[in-house]
Formats: sequence, C-alpha cells, structure tokens
Amino acid sequence: MAKNRSKSARGSIRVEISASPEPVRTARPEFPSSRRRALALFAAPNRYHRAAVPHSILKIEADNFDPKTKRQRQLWCLAISAKRYTLFLRDRNGEPALLRKGVNNGEDGEDRWSEHGLGHLLNPSDPEGDDRSWIAQAWLAIVRRSWGLAAAPLPIADRAAVGQITISSPEVLKPLTAFNASKPYPQQIKPFNF
Repeated sequence: MAKNRSKSARGSIRVEISASPEPVRTARPEFPSSRRRALALFAAPNRYHRAAVPHSILKIEADNFDPKTKRQRQLWCLAISAKRYTLFLRDRNGEPALLRKGVNNGEDGEDRWSEHGLGHLLNPSDPEGDDRSWIAQAWLAIVRRSWGLAAAPLPIADRAAVGQITISSPEVLKPLTAFNASKPYPQQIKPFNF
C-alpha cells in the first residue's frame, strides 16, 4: 500500500503512506506559509461523523512549538508502527536530536520517543536502576541510520536483553518448574520473593 499526495500553495506538502519495512526517505518538504493549511489536507479523509468530529482529526501539539521562541518549528517523525515512533529535530547540518523534556522540548514537554517493544526490558547497563536513557540512545541510532548518517555502536549492544515478570498465578510459575526443582524452597523463584 502506498499513497502519495502533493499540493502546491506557496510550497508543497507531500504525504506518503507505505507498507514497506524500509524507512521512506523524502526530500525536506516546503510547507505552506500557514501550516494549518497542511492540516486541512487531512480534514477531507476524516471518516468520523462530522457532528461528532467536525474538524481535522489531527491537531497541532505543544511539541510543534519551540519552547524558547514560541514559534512553530519543523518536527520529524520516524515511525516503525503506530506505537513505535520518535519525534526529532534536525539542525542546520541535518543532525537529528530527539525531543527531550527540559532540553529542546521545554520543562512542560515530554520525551518524545516510545518505549513500546523496549519498555519491558531492564536497563542493560544497570538492571537495578531506573535510568531509561538507553532507549533514547537506541532511537537516536535508528534515526541516524535511517537518514544515512553514521551511528556510533551502542555501548549496550553486546548486553543481554533482560526483562522482569511478576509471578501472579500458578500458570505463570509453571515454566519455572524445572529451574526450581533442584533448589531448596528459600532459593526458588516464587510469588512474593522479590
């Protein structure tokens, strides 16, 4: 599935939807002087009942504005699926920078990368710690590679992916029966032994 739509009005906007697993690289679009016109392009395919959703299903978020100048800025998105994405900026040299709370997304903003597919994993550098910055490092490497930029090897690349589960029922405990068989009861994995 691939769809293209272009419109010229003091610039152009290009919308691409692709089912390809490869990232779609396009030249930087020239947006109309009013980005709100770009949103209007999406109002027509609104499939919701117009009385319930009278306007576009898209809206301009606070992330779209520079926290210092309050001016609208160009954001980029790399989306692997609906729940696996990151938002980022590009500097004058084309270098990407993920949107980060307190850095380039204001104190009220958020870190704008998803943890879907990674959030259940413990920090590979410090499994006991709460630091989640390793996910941002992984996303930045993915963004850089998708734009054909060099990406330094991740310091966590050679570490095992370790998750944690809660033993909440006998069914969850069942796969650990063989592991527990040779251990005395106090050393077995069981509910409430954290």
